[in-house]
Amino acid sequence: MYNTGEISGEKGIGGIIGQSLFKEKETHTTFIYNSYNKGKILGVKESIGGIAGIANCGTDVYYCVNTTPEISGTRYIGSIMGLVYGSYYSYTRTDTCYYNGSLAVIGGGKGTVSNCTSFTDEIDGNFMLETLKTNLSQVEWNGKLVDVWKVTEGNEGDPILYWE
Repeated sequence: MYNTGEISGEKGIGGIIGQSLFKEKETHTTFIYNSYNKGKILGVKESIGGIAGIANCGTDVYYCVNTTPEISGTRYIGSIMGLVYGSYYSYTRTDTCYYNGSLAVIGGGKGTVSNCTSFTDEIDGNFMLETLKTNLSQVEWNGKLVDVWKVTEGNEGDPILYWE
């Protein structure tokens, strides 16, 4: 999934989803994999994220990229997720995501974050492109490596999904 347009709303908005599904006593119910946001996310209130506005218990966010630092709201604003909920039964996991800007990966709440990197933290301007080529160009799906991202000259250096 991907988004390249501007998204605006009051609260609970994100570049890919506004709010993930929640089912009491279930483990992982929402999966956001291989997603990309390039559009501005403009919130009036809270829970605003580059990928997800509100990530309820059991949300997995893996191999995602948010290239816009233009994410606004009043509180719980995150480069990847705005507000994250966890419970005794389930928690939200974020792994191998890349984002532009200085906002935290998660704006508020509790969840696990692994291998998430801001490409503005790097001195080398080619960090994002090289990292995506190395780490996200292929992922394992049903026991096979599948192409996901590519970088071409005509898209201002941003990665695009392979099938675009």
